Amino acid sequence: SAPRPLVGAGAALGTAGGRQGAAGRLTPAPRAPPRVSAAASAWLERASGILPRMEFDRIREQLSAMEEEADAVVASNSEGAAQRLEVALGVAAESLLPEFCFDTPAEERARDALVRDWSALMPKLLRPLWRQNVERVLKARGATRPIW
Repeated sequence: SAPRPLVGAGAALGTAGGRQGAAGRLTPAPRAPPRVSAAASAWLERASGILPRMEFDRIREQLSAMEEEADAVVASNSEGAAQRLEVALGVAAESLLPEFCFDTPAEERARDALVRDWSALMPKLLRPLWRQNVERVLKARGATRPIW
């Protein structure tokens, strides 16, 4: 029997799910943003005005992972979930507190508020982990920001 034709956005190119970009190159199909809670969505809306797009996307992924892993840690005290939570918090702290930053004083205050408010998105039991990660990043960079 004859092969079935492909169906979808990339059918003309022979790659379902892809699309043709500039100069005829294939670009990946866009991914849906990670799902987050309503409180996290409000936090992300505030962050979108401060963070560059690439950092914002990275933070959105880490926030989603943090919420998922925090729930798993609280529910089961899973060692694997605790390690993944620690990684997500570390990446988020490094993204929110870049080594080189050209923020205006108003943007710096807004960024510090985002850092402080991140912990409110976590279960109360795990909130000290966020502060520990932020302080670790600041100490590693020799920074003395009065965030808290």
